[in-house]
Amino acid sequence: MTRERPTEVLIRRVDAGDRAAWLRMRYALWPAERGEYHHERDVDEFLASRSETRDAVLVADAHGVGPVGFVELRVRDDARRGSGPAVAHVEGWYVEAEYRRRRIGARLLAAAERWSRAGGYAELVKPASS
Repeated sequence: MTRERPTEVLIRRVDAGDRAAWLRMRYALWPAERGEYHHERDVDEFLASRSETRDAVLVADAHGVGPVGFVELRVRDDARRGSGPAVAHVEGWYVEAEYRRRRIGARLLAAAERWSRAGGYAELVKPASS
């Protein structure tokens, strides 16, 4: 079995120029929530207050293509231990279908782990499917 060569991507923080791609990928990840969930409002609120929040969104920016994946991170109090220290959580994780199986998702999670450690969080809670 031949492994496909990894796509050249830059993992970076989301910025306002990524709005349309981020929205497209959010709707692909959470399609059942169209109409009942306000992706546009949440994306716009995040982009407007990005410097004021402990949360983060990292995108996988493919050379010459733009964002092809993202991971959303949210810092919450650790509910499992009551009022314990804040913990970083992966809230959403997505790579566009044609870019899967190229380790982009793994690179996004590795970047999320680095972001979590840099923020001083003791752990990063990942989705069960990872």
